[in-house]
Amino acid sequence: MLGGIFFAWLLWFSLTKGGSIEPDSMLKVIAKTAEAKVSYIHYGIIGWCAAIGKGVLCNWLVSLGSVMSKATRSTVGRVVLMWIPIGMFFALGFEHTVVNMWLFPTAILSGANVSIYEWWVWNQIPVTIGNILGAMVCPAFRFC
Repeated sequence: MLGGIFFAWLLWFSLTKGGSIEPDSMLKVIAKTAEAKVSYIHYGIIGWCAAIGKGVLCNWLVSLGSVMSKATRSTVGRVVLMWIPIGMFFALGFEHTVVNMWLFPTAILSGANVSIYEWWVWNQIPVTIGNILGAMVCPAFRFC
């Protein structure tokens, strides 16, 4: 968590020259992304369950990447087989708790309309639960 916050601060500090200039377009995209990632709040408990589901799907794919990389002995083959499912989770918009540990602090520094409460209650906690389930349960029961 501390590494994510430090990365967020360093990214924000570097791109805004210590807050001297307005956040650039990349920081604005990060802010909008964080605002979208707490939209689960509008759906109540169903939104919370959806965040858990996106966390499960994310780490299911991440775990699949780890398993798939063992299917070949070549380095290039391992990289390709590992990055296919990882790229899929990014492309599909699934949730990863470690990514959110730098994304939300960066967004908050960049002016996102997201509170720390919204971040933790409506994203970080349910996504962490989902990531744990996706990484431990799915591969253990051979779902992937």
